[in-house]
Amino acid sequence: MESVQEAITGREIPGDLSSPLQALSQFYRAFNARDMKTMAQNWAQSDDIVMDNPLGGLKRGWSEIQPVYAHIFEGPAEVYVEYFDYTLHESPSMFYTVGRERGYLRTGGEEIALAIRTTRVFRKIEGRWRQVHHHGSIEEPGLLARYQAAVLGSNLSLPTVGDIRQTAPTMHFMTARVNGMNLFYREAGPKDAPVLLLLHGFPSSSRMFATLMPRLADRYRVIAPDYPGFGHSDAPPPEQFSYTFDHLAECLDGLIKELGVTRFALYLQDYGGPVGFRLALAHPERVVALIIQNTVAHLEGLSPVWDVRKAFWKDRPAYEEILRQALLSPEVARQRHAGHVAERIDPDSWTDELEFLRHPGMDRIQLDLMFDYRTNVAAYPAWQAYLHEHRPPTLVVWGKHDAVFTIDGARAFGRDVPDAEIHQLEAGHFALDEELDTVAALVRDFLARVATSQALEQHA
Repeated sequence: MESVQEAITGREIPGDLSSPLQALSQFYRAFNARDMKTMAQNWAQSDDIVMDNPLGGLKRGWSEIQPVYAHIFEGPAEVYVEYFDYTLHESPSMFYTVGRERGYLRTGGEEIALAIRTTRVFRKIEGRWRQVHHHGSIEEPGLLARYQAAVLGSNLSLPTVGDIRQTAPTMHFMTARVNGMNLFYREAGPKDAPVLLLLHGFPSSSRMFATLMPRLADRYRVIAPDYPGFGHSDAPPPEQFSYTFDHLAECLDGLIKELGVTRFALYLQDYGGPVGFRLALAHPERVVALIIQNTVAHLEGLSPVWDVRKAFWKDRPAYEEILRQALLSPEVARQRHAGHVAERIDPDSWTDELEFLRHPGMDRIQLDLMFDYRTNVAAYPAWQAYLHEHRPPTLVVWGKHDAVFTIDGARAFGRDVPDAEIHQLEAGHFALDEELDTVAALVRDFLARVATSQALEQHA
């Protein structure tokens, strides 16, 4: 999808607010005119709305968001912004947009040029679009400090180290003893909050969620484990541990019990899908929602990349060395992450993975799991039946440039869960590498609605 370069300024002719572009224009018209009444009409008036921007920080509900705008509107600085270089993604009940704001701030004879990364989410409420989530960020520290000082003036109070420690979510790096093994997991958020269990893919680890977890941990207890043979968990040789997806799911089930968690939402990426669907089939009453990110439960989701693996399943000796060489190939590792737009991806993401895969004996572990993947394909009908029967609230966030899993695999979830929310992102297999802000906004909005429906109210 090409980004739109023509700016939305707020000076467009007002029109039907059932139009996403009109809703965006209404916001910028209200902001640039310092019109609080129109701004209140643009936002949903509920406790579930969220704003996280360079001036107000994290605010929830209109009662907290309104004072941020009031401070800007009533302050001495003149601020103007317009929205450009954006993509817009629409479904019947919601739309989100990711782009950039440019503009200026004028005060005391000084003019500061603004450059802000922006994500906004709108939901259709009583026939019109209302804003429910906004995230803005200024990446250049000097510009951020000047912007804050100019707008907030003498009221600017820069956070101390103590303030940061008190307000920033604390990440805990833990190990639990399960079935005679040490399983590593990352955890953040209040112990009594609704639980989101994040299950990683191949050949990653819980580290893939390190940037997402802090964006959710203010409201949710987020837990991301490493499977046996991955990350910082134990990796016994195949002679001592059977590397199958059944066994991985069994170990994760033991970890969940060890942590005292009885109900949770699942975030599934790649290998997280086979592990998570096994957990869901074994205990459907525990799973209150699904977030699907580039993992499949339908044959049409397997791209031609899988042709060699399918041959491997039929004749392991004949194809094992081909897959071993691919497993240890720097170019294959790079393509896994950077096949879409290499300049946007930190090369550490694939060089670190390659180093992990080259650990002694790791190739044997991963080849055993690749061979066992055939059991996942055989289980697709059972997973589809689970989705069709239980209809868990489902959010699909899909990097549409994935060379491993096709976009048809994303759409297929809509057959089994007709109310599934399916979003195609400008990203590859590891969508969090490229669309972190978008995914975080969509997940927050989705889980807030699941929690409001009372489905997520039991935690641990």
